[in-house]
Amino acid sequence: LPKKFILAIGRLHKVKRLDFLLQAYAKSRLARQGIDLVIAGNDSGVLSHLKQLAQELKVQTHVHFFGPVE
Repeated sequence: LPKKFILAIGRLHKVKRLDFLLQAYAKSRLARQGIDLVIAGNDSGVLSHLKQLAQELKVQTHVHFFGPVE
């Protein structure tokens, strides 16, 4: 079966509240169902925080960060 993803694309900025997305993803247990989260876009100062949060929520192996997409 093909891998399934949730895709969030756009500027990585605190006003976008991607931390809420990570928390919701972790609580939903989608990772256990084989659905990964992909976050892509220019970092505006929150990338390191999001990576740390993914580790704290124990979903870091199912969350993928990509840089700018053109």
